[in-house]
Amino acid sequence: VSGDKDTLADLERRWSEAGVLCRAVQIGFAAHGPGMAAAGEALARELEALVPKDGALRFFSTATARFEPGSALGAEYWGQNVAAPVRFTESVGALADAGVSHFLEIGGHPVLKGAMQESLQARRSRATVGASLRRGRSGPVSMREGLAAYACVADLDWHVHLTERPHRM
Repeated sequence: VSGDKDTLADLERRWSEAGVLCRAVQIGFAAHGPGMAAAGEALARELEALVPKDGALRFFSTATARFEPGSALGAEYWGQNVAAPVRFTESVGALADAGVSHFLEIGGHPVLKGAMQESLQARRSRATVGASLRRGRSGPVSMREGLAAYACVADLDWHVHLTERPHRM
């Protein structure tokens, strides 16, 4: 949910009183909402020279809730994305319907993992959800733990992802 601070504070209070688990994300601006329209227009102007191309991997947009070709990810797409709502539940469902069976939240703290699990459970999906890092934990240790837990449920072909040179985490 995105909007002005007073409305969001009131909504958070009412939802909390009703027993709904919610909390404000402290980012200082109304991301993915109409308040970002001017910033989106400015971003699109700055990215005018961008020449997007199709890539080797498929790109799924949480702004459109569908796979998008890389060639569609130009200045206009990114400008609109800034102000477009995140279609989170719809996107998780569409990915599960497309056969995605493993989800990995990559970020400094897994704030979406629970919501992904709820969305998948509501669809009776058997997909698994993992997280990469945890707040207050050593980055390398947390990353190794997350990857190890993910590797236990996912059939990963490490040779595809690792080159011959050694990697440190």
